[in-house]
This record gives sequence, structure tokens and C-alpha cells, in this order.
Amino acid sequence: MEPNKDAFLKSVLQWTIANTDTSSSSNVTPMDPERRIWLKEALETITVDPLKELKDCIARLNNESSDEEKIAALETIQEWCEDLNFANDFHKIGGFNVLRSILVASNPELKWRAADIIATLVQNYEDCQKAVLDADFLPILLNILDSEKENENVLVKTLFAVSALTRDNKDGQEHLLRSDGLSVILRVMCAHTSDRIKTKAAFMLSALCSSEPRASAELHRMGMVSMLVAIYKETEPCPSSEYVLSALLTLAKTNSEALKECCNSDLGLKEVLQARLKAMGNEERFMVQHFSGRWNQRSRGC
Repeated sequence: MEPNKDAFLKSVLQWTIANTDTSSSSNVTPMDPERRIWLKEALETITVDPLKELKDCIARLNNESSDEEKIAALETIQEWCEDLNFANDFHKIGGFNVLRSILVASNPELKWRAADIIATLVQNYEDCQKAVLDADFLPILLNILDSEKENENVLVKTLFAVSALTRDNKDGQEHLLRSDGLSVILRVMCAHTSDRIKTKAAFMLSALCSSEPRASAELHRMGMVSMLVAIYKETEPCPSSEYVLSALLTLAKTNSEALKECCNSDLGLKEVLQARLKAMGNEERFMVQHFSGRWNQRSRGC
């Protein structure tokens, strides 16, 4: 693994600028031995070996370190894994094993940070997506979503990890469908009042409907239309209500049966949209108007 030289080079540049004498035009003289030794030691102190630091963090997570030390180790791992050069090496040095042990344990402060690292590892990085799927992390993440009842950070970060693992990833979507993951996400969205949780879940469902027709069909079969309408009716105007409506719109656009259900007068969607138009901000007003336009167009044929 090649060390990340960015921070090192910036430090050298800053040191050079700070120690350059621009007041005279005297000829450059050789550096004396004492100054050379000082400079060598100074450069060594600002040079970091990422691989060694990652291994040290894994070691701290595997031993009897305090929770504070383990949190610090996870935060350091998170920073390094944002660089693709190091994300691909993390599991090769035993990183996945320690994350798995944290995810199945009970400490929520460690658990949500471990889920966040998973999300960072797999986001837009195909090799890590495959490695995480091969290591069977998806069932662990889905179990967390199904079993966690209280900690918002755990649920939000776990949703983020599942979303990153399946977004534009056909293999990840296939694993999710086989694992009954869609019903898990629906249950999370319906069971919690947190705006952050509903936003993450609705965004993920919308993305799945856009990229996988089977997901749209399965979500419609599960009753997603009535669920989303019920959530939208109960939710005051807020960020999550925009995402819930966006997910409903995406489902209606990608599944003709879902659009037909939206036209059902018993659902009361038309009246809800008309009422919301009077109170919405510009962002959601656009979404409501867009949906109302599709509803009116479709309702002519209902």
C-alpha cells in the first residue's frame, strides 16, 4: 500500500515557507550536520504510515481498551477509509473481523461508528462492495435494523450502509431482495418517528425503485403505496415528508399498478395533495405539483 503523501507534502511546504529567508539574495550554503539531523527528525515526526496506524487501531479494538479508546480508533479508521487507496486494504489486514464483532455486540456508540465505516468502504467502490457482500455483512445489517428499537444513530448509519451497498449495485440489490430486505426497510420507516430515519429509508426505497423493476413490483405487493400515503398524511411538512412523497412518486412512475392505486379515491391522496399545496415550501410544492399532475393525467383513464 502506497502511503498517502498529501498531508506530508503540505507539511513540508508549510515548513519550507516558514523557514525560508527571503530578505537577502545570498548564495545557498550547505546545511550543517546538526541542522540536517534536526530536519530529518522533524520530517519523521510528521510522516504517518497509514497501514501501521490502521493495524494499531484494529489491535486496540481487539484488546481490552476503554470505550473512549475504541471510539477514537474507529474515528481514525473512518478517516483513512475515506481514501480509496486504503479502503481496499482495510479488510486484508483483518478489519472486517473486528467490524463484525462490533456490529453484533451491544454498545451503540461503537456500533453506529462501525456501520458508518461500512458505508464509507462500499460507497461508489465496487471492490469493497463485493468484499462486504462476500463477508455476509448484509444479514447482520438487516438484523440490526429489525432489532434496534431506540438508538437513532445506529439506525441511520445502518440504513446508510445498506443504501451504499445496494445503490447502483445489481449484486447488492439481488442479495437484498433474497434477504427480504425491502420489508425490513419498510418496517423501519413505519415504526419510527425520527425525521432522519424516515428520510434515509425513503431515499433508499426511491433509489431502489428507480434502478430495479423487481423492487418496485415487490414494494407495491407489500402495500408500500398505502404505507407511504399514511406516513405522508401523519407527517407535518419537514424534510422527510419530501422524501416520502418522492419515494411514492418514483414508485408510481415505475409501476403502473402503483399509479393506478394512487388514483383510488378511497386512498384520499388527491385531497391530501391539494391541502398540502396551501402550506408547502417551494421544494415540496414542486414535488406535490408534479405528483398532482401525474395523478390528474392518470385519473382521466381510471
